[in-house]
Amino acid sequence: FPVTIMDAIEYISEHFERCDEGIIVYKIFNHNYASPSSWKIKEGEIIKEVVNFDRTLDCACGVNVATKRWILDICKHCDLETWKCLIKWEWLVGVCVPYSTDGKIRASRVKLLERIS
Repeated sequence: FPVTIMDAIEYISEHFERCDEGIIVYKIFNHNYASPSSWKIKEGEIIKEVVNFDRTLDCACGVNVATKRWILDICKHCDLETWKCLIKWEWLVGVCVPYSTDGKIRASRVKLLERIS
């Protein structure tokens, strides 16, 4: 059987909302790991982290963000700080979409737009 490798561009186009500035993503803070002390968690801030671009890894370094659906599924069982965020178009070069993603991607740069919970 031929193996189909997921195309990152198609995945982002099909699963993330677009706006004039880029794509909308969602972030839960302190879900599996504590946030770096260098991050300022407030509206308008840009958080950064070096990305591991190994697409075979579901979880690795980078600013881990997800689809709204993934966040809603996770957040129904937790009470963690959750944000609506932006990855600007020019920042997409710093995004890694794991081959077996269930809704999570990682980015080198994310702008915090508004806290949603």
